[in-house]
Amino acid sequence: MSHLSEAVKQGLPVDKAKTGLSEEIEAAVARAIASDAVSSDVLRLAPIKGQYDAKEGTEIEWGILRLAVSFLMLRFGVQENKLQWSDEERRKALHSTSDLQPSGEGTIADEEETKDEKLSRLEGEARGSLKRMLSSTSRQSPQAREDIKKKMKKNSLFR
Repeated sequence: MSHLSEAVKQGLPVDKAKTGLSEEIEAAVARAIASDAVSSDVLRLAPIKGQYDAKEGTEIEWGILRLAVSFLMLRFGVQENKLQWSDEERRKALHSTSDLQPSGEGTIADEEETKDEKLSRLEGEARGSLKRMLSSTSRQSPQAREDIKKKMKKNSLFR
Protein backbone atom coordinates (compact mmCIF):
# COMPACT_ATOMS: atom_id res chain seq x y z
CA MET A 1 0.00 0.00 0.00
CA SER A 2 2.87 2.42 0.58
CA HIS A 3 3.65 2.45 -3.14
CA LEU A 4 0.07 3.49 -3.82
CA SER A 5 0.20 6.26 -1.23
CA GLU A 6 3.40 7.57 -2.84
CA ALA A 7 1.69 7.47 -6.24
CA VAL A 8 -1.22 9.49 -4.82
CA LYS A 9 1.18 12.05 -3.33
CA GLN A 10 2.78 12.43 -6.77
CA GLY A 11 -0.64 13.06 -8.29
CA LEU A 12 -0.85 9.83 -10.25
CA PRO A 13 -4.34 8.37 -10.76
CA VAL A 14 -5.19 5.68 -8.21
CA ASP A 15 -8.63 4.06 -8.06
CA LYS A 16 -9.87 4.28 -4.47
CA ALA A 17 -12.42 1.53 -4.97
CA LYS A 18 -9.76 -1.00 -5.94
CA THR A 19 -7.58 -0.13 -2.94
CA GLY A 20 -10.25 -0.90 -0.36
CA LEU A 21 -10.43 2.69 0.87
CA SER A 22 -14.06 3.71 1.31
CA GLU A 23 -15.39 7.24 1.70
CA GLU A 24 -16.42 6.36 5.27
CA ILE A 25 -12.89 5.31 6.23
CA GLU A 26 -11.42 8.41 4.60
CA ALA A 27 -13.92 10.60 6.49
CA ALA A 28 -13.05 8.83 9.77
CA VAL A 29 -9.33 9.43 9.13
CA ALA A 30 -10.14 13.08 8.40
CA ARG A 31 -12.00 13.26 11.74
CA ALA A 32 -8.94 11.84 13.49
CA ILE A 33 -6.64 14.35 11.78
CA ALA A 34 -9.00 17.24 12.56
CA SER A 35 -9.16 16.29 16.26
CA ASP A 36 -7.43 18.52 18.81
CA ALA A 37 -4.98 15.74 19.69
CA VAL A 38 -3.60 15.62 16.13
CA SER A 39 -4.53 19.17 15.02
CA SER A 40 -4.08 18.56 11.27
CA ASP A 41 -0.48 17.31 11.61
CA VAL A 42 0.17 14.57 9.04
CA LEU A 43 3.89 14.10 9.64
CA ARG A 44 3.48 11.15 12.00
CA LEU A 45 0.85 8.47 11.44
CA ALA A 46 0.89 6.94 14.94
CA PRO A 47 -1.12 9.76 16.58
CA ILE A 48 -3.63 9.66 13.71
CA LYS A 49 -3.97 5.88 14.07
CA GLY A 50 -4.41 6.23 17.84
CA GLN A 51 -7.19 8.78 17.39
CA TYR A 52 -8.86 6.68 14.68
CA ASP A 53 -8.73 3.49 16.72
CA ALA A 54 -10.06 5.24 19.85
CA LYS A 55 -12.89 7.11 18.11
CA GLU A 56 -14.01 4.39 15.71
CA GLY A 57 -13.57 1.46 18.08
CA THR A 58 -11.72 -0.57 15.45
CA GLU A 59 -8.13 -0.73 14.30
CA ILE A 60 -7.20 0.60 10.89
CA GLU A 61 -4.46 -1.06 8.87
CA TRP A 62 -1.32 1.03 8.40
CA GLY A 63 -1.50 0.78 4.61
CA ILE A 64 -5.10 1.98 4.44
CA LEU A 65 -4.28 4.79 6.89
CA ARG A 66 -1.28 5.86 4.82
CA LEU A 67 -3.41 5.82 1.67
CA ALA A 68 -6.24 7.83 3.26
CA VAL A 69 -3.78 10.45 4.54
CA SER A 70 -2.23 10.67 1.06
CA PHE A 71 -5.62 11.29 -0.55
CA LEU A 72 -6.39 13.98 2.03
CA MET A 73 -2.97 15.58 1.45
CA LEU A 74 -3.65 15.61 -2.29
CA ARG A 75 -7.13 17.04 -1.86
CA PHE A 76 -6.39 19.80 0.65
CA GLY A 77 -2.67 20.41 0.19
CA VAL A 78 0.01 20.37 2.89
CA GLN A 79 2.26 23.04 4.28
CA GLU A 80 4.70 22.47 7.14
CA ASN A 81 3.27 18.95 7.60
CA LYS A 82 -0.27 20.23 8.26
CA LEU A 83 -3.32 19.83 6.08
CA GLN A 84 -4.26 23.18 4.58
CA TRP A 85 -7.98 23.08 5.13
CA SER A 86 -10.02 26.03 6.30
CA ASP A 87 -11.59 26.17 9.76
CA GLU A 88 -14.94 25.41 8.14
CA GLU A 89 -13.53 22.34 6.38
CA ARG A 90 -11.93 21.19 9.63
CA ARG A 91 -15.23 21.54 11.49
CA LYS A 92 -16.98 19.71 8.66
CA ALA A 93 -14.40 16.91 8.91
CA LEU A 94 -14.99 16.60 12.66
CA HIS A 95 -18.73 16.10 12.18
CA SER A 96 -18.89 14.51 8.72
CA THR A 97 -19.35 10.88 7.78
CA SER A 98 -18.14 11.24 4.18
CA ASP A 99 -17.91 13.48 1.11
CA LEU A 100 -15.23 15.96 2.20
CA GLN A 101 -14.51 18.50 -0.53
CA PRO A 102 -11.99 21.34 -0.39
CA SER A 103 -13.27 24.89 -0.79
CA GLY A 104 -9.86 26.52 -1.24
CA GLU A 105 -7.74 27.02 -4.30
CA GLY A 106 -4.20 26.02 -5.12
CA THR A 107 -4.29 22.45 -3.87
CA ILE A 108 -2.39 19.72 -5.65
CA ALA A 109 -5.67 18.31 -6.97
CA ASP A 110 -6.35 21.55 -8.90
CA GLU A 111 -3.05 21.18 -10.73
CA GLU A 112 -3.36 17.45 -11.40
CA GLU A 113 -2.56 16.28 -14.93
CA THR A 114 -4.57 13.59 -16.61
CA LYS A 115 -2.80 10.33 -17.29
CA ASP A 116 -2.58 11.07 -21.04
CA GLU A 117 -1.22 14.60 -20.45
CA LYS A 118 1.44 13.28 -18.11
CA LEU A 119 2.38 10.48 -20.51
CA SER A 120 2.73 12.84 -23.47
CA ARG A 121 4.79 15.30 -21.37
CA LEU A 122 7.12 12.51 -20.22
CA GLU A 123 7.47 11.18 -23.77
CA GLY A 124 8.40 14.67 -24.97
CA GLU A 125 11.00 15.02 -22.24
CA ALA A 126 12.45 11.60 -23.06
CA ARG A 127 12.59 12.45 -26.77
CA GLY A 128 14.43 15.69 -25.97
CA SER A 129 16.93 13.86 -23.77
CA LEU A 130 17.54 11.26 -26.46
CA LYS A 131 18.08 13.96 -29.12
CA ARG A 132 20.56 15.76 -26.88
CA MET A 133 22.42 12.54 -26.16
CA LEU A 134 22.54 11.53 -29.85
CA SER A 135 23.62 14.97 -31.02
CA SER A 136 26.40 15.13 -28.45
CA THR A 137 27.54 11.64 -29.43
CA SER A 138 27.62 12.48 -33.15
CA ARG A 139 29.94 15.43 -32.47
CA GLN A 140 32.39 13.20 -30.63
CA SER A 141 35.33 11.42 -32.15
CA PRO A 142 34.97 7.77 -33.19
CA GLN A 143 37.16 6.74 -30.24
CA ALA A 144 34.90 8.59 -27.77
CA ARG A 145 31.83 6.88 -29.26
CA GLU A 146 33.51 3.48 -28.86
CA ASP A 147 34.30 4.29 -25.22
CA ILE A 148 30.66 5.20 -24.61
CA LYS A 149 29.50 1.94 -26.23
CA LYS A 150 31.85 -0.04 -23.98
CA LYS A 151 30.55 1.74 -20.88
CA MET A 152 26.98 1.08 -21.93
CA LYS A 153 27.72 -2.62 -22.43
CA LYS A 154 29.30 -2.88 -18.98
CA ASN A 155 26.32 -1.24 -17.29
CA SER A 156 23.59 -3.83 -16.69
CA LEU A 157 20.89 -1.24 -17.33
CA PHE A 158 21.69 -1.22 -21.06
CA ARG A 159 21.96 -4.96 -21.67
